[in-house]
Amino acid sequence: MNEIINIQGIECYEKDGTAYLKLDTVAR
Repeated sequence: MNEIINIQGIECYEKDGTAYLKLDTVAR
């Protein structure tokens, strides 16, 4: 299960110990 986190108002998800930006959020 990936943990959804929020960094400075940007939604990200954590996978394998690395935080990735959600592409759908960045595209907006």
